Order: sequence, then structure tokens, then C-alpha cells
Amino acid sequence: MVEETLSGKAVRLGFQQVKGLSRESAKRLVQARLEQPFISLSNVASRAYLSEAELRLLGLAGAFESLGVSRREAAWQARF
Repeated sequence: MVEETLSGKAVRLGFQQVKGLSRESAKRLVQARLEQPFISLSNVASRAYLSEAELRLLGLAGAFESLGVSRREAAWQARF
């Protein structure tokens, strides 16, 4: 799905496209996001209770680019 954003167009892929991310983790991530927007990678990790491996998978998929964190940077930051 292509969606308009403030900075232009963005492609949104479902969590099922992130191999290795469990359905339970995806549900926690969505629920935490519904409660309040995320402000950082560490905020995502703590509020959605994601493991280092799950954060790395999401980072490599580009899930944190809206937070200003590149794919490579997310992979490094996931190593808390």
C-alpha cells in the first residue's frame, strides 16, 4: 500500500512481511502505538517488550525510519 505522508509518499508493508517477527510481538507493537506515538527505538523496545532480535529485524526492514533511524543505525541501536 502506498500512503501520503508529510514528507511525500511511503510504502507500508504489514508485519507479516518481517520474517521472524511473532504475531504476539506485532500485536504488542500495534497496541503500544495506539496508546501513544513512539519517540525512539528504546521507547519502542520498552513499551512493546521486543527482544534485541525483533528490534534488529524491524530495523533492517526500515520500520524505524520515521523516527529518523536508518536501517543500519537501527541494527546497531538494537544491541542494547
